[in-house]
Amino acid sequence: HRIIMYSIPHLFKRNRRLAVLLSWTYGISTLFINDKYRAFPFGNIVGFLAPLDNAYKGIIPRWDVFFNFTILRMLSYDMDFLERWSNRLQNTQTVAANEAASRPDMKKRPSTPTLETIQESGTALILDERARMVAPHHIQDYNFVNYVAYVAYTPLLIAGPIITFNDFLYQSRHTLPSINMTQIFSYAVKLTVSILTMELLLHYTYVVAISKTKAWSGDTPFQISMIGLFNLNIIWLKLLIPWRLFRLWAFIDEIDAPENMIRCVDNNY
Repeated sequence: HRIIMYSIPHLFKRNRRLAVLLSWTYGISTLFINDKYRAFPFGNIVGFLAPLDNAYKGIIPRWDVFFNFTILRMLSYDMDFLERWSNRLQNTQTVAANEAASRPDMKKRPSTPTLETIQESGTALILDERARMVAPHHIQDYNFVNYVAYVAYTPLLIAGPIITFNDFLYQSRHTLPSINMTQIFSYAVKLTVSILTMELLLHYTYVVAISKTKAWSGDTPFQISMIGLFNLNIIWLKLLIPWRLFRLWAFIDEIDAPENMIRCVDNNY
């Protein structure tokens, strides 16, 4: 899957619409393929692979669930590469047209972009999150090594948070001002408080058990609404804790991934 998703934009980069269509079509199709054939025996494919069916399944047996995040990263790489290639092609054609207009005696040459060999200036000044998403990286930086490093980045591999390829590549080379010991310690405290809050809720409120057994007969409408509200709080914490754990891990590695859970469930309409 990863090799195919990497190859699509590079093979069809001269036809951006087709490359985008193929990337999204194949990417979404793999989700359905994985869902249907996740447990398909290796032995049914090739006989000598049968021992793999009884081999160690890894620490994540349901890998297809977490592969959804991998698809998002692969699509991010494809879209960022196609955007960069398209912009660079347009710039090359503009320069060629200007030269031809200024020197009509010049022999017309095809404006095919070539690999850049100099470092583009100005990227060190890009600190805004939205600006990092469209950072003008070298076209050579969209290579297979950086692609694998991004798609298989360990701290964010299982559950994110998702960070775009351009942003990841920029932060791999420039440490953001937001990353320092004070900020890391502060975020670690926030994660610890979240875990302790979850423990406190599970220990003193039994709303999960009540909802599982439907033991709300005789409760008032207000009590039932509170059972629902505290269940939402527990689900919110269930998502918040792993996302903040993995974001903290990336934070320690000097990668500032965007915060997924910005507002508490109680702080919404």
